Amino acid sequence: MKPFYGIDNTFDDKNEKENGDEFLVQKPDANLYKEYDRAVNGVLANITKSLRLPRILKVIEYLIALVGSMLLCAIIQYFFSEEYAGFHPIIMQMLLVVLICAVVVFALHFITKKVEKKEDESEEKHLQSKKAETLFLRLLNDLGVPADASEIDVLSFNYKVKKDTIAIDKCGMSVPVFYNMNFHIYSDEENLYLAADSGKYAFGLSSVKSIHRVEHRNALFFWNKDVPHNQGEYKQYKIKEDEMGNYRCRAYYILEIEKDGETYGIYFPEYEEETLKRLVGFVCYTTD
Repeated sequence: MKPFYGIDNTFDDKNEKENGDEFLVQKPDANLYKEYDRAVNGVLANITKSLRLPRILKVIEYLIALVGSMLLCAIIQYFFSEEYAGFHPIIMQMLLVVLICAVVVFALHFITKKVEKKEDESEEKHLQSKKAETLFLRLLNDLGVPADASEIDVLSFNYKVKKDTIAIDKCGMSVPVFYNMNFHIYSDEENLYLAADSGKYAFGLSSVKSIHRVEHRNALFFWNKDVPHNQGEYKQYKIKEDEMGNYRCRAYYILEIEKDGETYGIYFPEYEEETLKRLVGFVCYTTD
């Protein structure tokens, strides 16, 4: 199976080209795309700048919490060991360090939240985002995407094929890591369409083979929705934000489509299941 919008690094580790040109039916206007691309690069530069300090603070917070936890475990072990002989001066010092670690972690957590809030309220950031959003809507209109098309996250990822199995890059983490890319999705009597800044892709509904849920924990680099990951309709999926700002999920979906004798898979996050059911309209099955 060939992953749609996946990046194949089987033979070239430097490849950055996403799969999917086989389904591309329309590209955006070149001049409009260039203007949009400049606006997006400005937004991304601003986001990268705003995330740098909070992420550094989160790493420091995590390391200090780890040290404090290790010391606390050592103290507890001492109290329940055969060598216990009351409050030794070293134990008192260790308890003091644990207390200091707790205070520092609390302070760093508070500071990080204040910095993130300040960056979110930045007027420059809002103006850049608004410009990019306006250009994106113009781009979608140019592609003929209906105004009522639903937004959906499609998973992109780096991978290598090993013994006919797709090995998703974990990027140094313990679970597969996905880039959740924002698309607009809609359908007509013949096709299912996905549209993004790269163009419009068409998938024949008659060529859809199956949709299955993969029960495998994974991580997302971003959160694209207006509703927070732990509120509203997304609360049921128990998505957790880790110390590095990634979003941990329990599963994902693969929509399998056949084209010219080859099977392609479109990967979706677990929280997009209702949109998939509404547009594709049949029951999925589960795999490990």
